Amino acid sequence: MEFTEGMLQAQLKEWFAKLDLLEEKAKLSGAEAKAKYEKLVADLRGKLKAVLAKLDGVKQQSGSSAEIIQKEVEKIWAEAQRAIESITRQS
Repeated sequence: MEFTEGMLQAQLKEWFAKLDLLEEKAKLSGAEAKAKYEKLVADLRGKLKAVLAKLDGVKQQSGSSAEIIQKEVEKIWAEAQRAIESITRQS
């Protein structure tokens, strides 16, 4: 799938908003659920930040380097998308 920067930025904004909601939900949960949500949110934020870092790499590279980074972005993107969907279904 070919990603445009605008599409990625919009999706990342939406995902970070979902993570914010999950953090709020965690604050209202019991200790065990809170710990679970906090860990999941922290892991997902890390993945999303990795996507942002890779996107910066794509912007700065050209040719085959950019293609390699693009493939990495797509992989991380798919993982983040599955994780966000999974956690929002559980909440």
